[in-house]
Amino acid sequence: MSEIQKTIEKLNGLKWSHVFFVGVAFGSAFLVWNQFSSQIGSYLPYLILLLCPLIHVFLHRGHGHGGHGDHQNHKNETDSQRQ
Repeated sequence: MSEIQKTIEKLNGLKWSHVFFVGVAFGSAFLVWNQFSSQIGSYLPYLILLLCPLIHVFLHRGHGHGGHGDHQNHKNETDSQRQ
């Protein structure tokens, strides 16, 4: 069976209600974007500035910054090395 026939069989298995829903969703999204793009564009610099703290909080979690308990161990090691 060729790839084209497999694709046609998959498309025949789609329910038309799903296709209709996706079409309505894309149409609605286009209309909303078309109506409000100028208003969103005027607030976009402020939205980017407001997103910066959130980006730092959520994206810098796994960079090893949470190991602040090691400072006490490091201090004890340096004290023992001095003696």
